[in-house]
Amino acid sequence: MGFTRIDVHAHFLPDFYNDALVEAGQTHPDGMPAIPKWSREAAFAMMDKLQIKAAVLSISSPGVHFGDDLKAKQLARRVNEEGTRLRQAHPGRFGLFALTMLPPWPKACEREHARKITVPQLAGPRLRGLTSRVPNLVVGQS
Repeated sequence: MGFTRIDVHAHFLPDFYNDALVEAGQTHPDGMPAIPKWSREAAFAMMDKLQIKAAVLSISSPGVHFGDDLKAKQLARRVNEEGTRLRQAHPGRFGLFALTMLPPWPKACEREHARKITVPQLAGPRLRGLTSRVPNLVVGQS
């Protein structure tokens, strides 16, 4: 496989995340007709077809915050752990942008950045929601 492309916008949707979406009433995220199915095998097949060497995974919209800060933090951690497991199981094929639960973003960034330092397989944090998922918040606004 002499592929050289790297997909830096690859979503993954583990089954437990799909379950959380359904529980939160998010059965048509962003107006989609349904929650997309995702599997490692299907991801590899698509990557091979499009000659993509590696994909940096991140969770899909709408993120993990459905109104409960504690549940969002727990789901973000679980998503990061599953992405890390995939990255470790398939080095060179999957990377991971760690999900930072918003709000409260400053503490979340510090916590997940510290975790990135101790889990070197993470490519870095992905700040889910800075543009459209946090009501009344604009990037750079203090």
